[in-house]
Amino acid sequence: MRKTFTPTKKQYFDGVSSGDRKMIQLIHDQYFSKIESFIKKNNGNQEDAKDIFQDALMTIYVKTKNENLEELNCSFYTYLYAICRNLWLKKLRKAKPETLDNLVNIEQELQVDVLKSIEQKERWAFYREKFKQLNLPCQKILQLFFEKHNFGEISKKLGFGSADYAKKKKYLCKQKLMELMKKDIRFKELND
Repeated sequence: MRKTFTPTKKQYFDGVSSGDRKMIQLIHDQYFSKIESFIKKNNGNQEDAKDIFQDALMTIYVKTKNENLEELNCSFYTYLYAICRNLWLKKLRKAKPETLDNLVNIEQELQVDVLKSIEQKERWAFYREKFKQLNLPCQKILQLFFEKHNFGEISKKLGFGSADYAKKKKYLCKQKLMELMKKDIRFKELND
């Protein structure tokens, strides 16, 4: 089975910035259909989608020359999607001002989706940061638990006397992880 190449956020931005045809083709292959689907669902057609996608890539090209986009807290696709969405909504506003109320609702829904995606990534980064602060035995037991190993398997792999002991250790490690997270001021912000 051939492994598919998944570029990093930096590789995406560098590819657009340098006009790398292979990277731009890869971006098109991976994401155009999703952008096209959004535009068709919102009173557009394939030609509109092509124009918006091209304009979005040009916008990213210009922004890579003036800003460090790699520091964004979202994926390349989320950023591309947000630009396409904004360009399309701007075009619709100019073309059909009477549908503005409808567009505002669509825009609000999309902003909520993008924000949820960013919040999820922030929560995951926060969790990983706290997980790494646990001692190595706790990291191992929780990792095995999250990988869906039963307590008998965990007990054998980690050399515990019984499944009950593994279960108790998992509970204590999970409690320690929760303590570490709750001590951090960001915990409340990420869970409001």
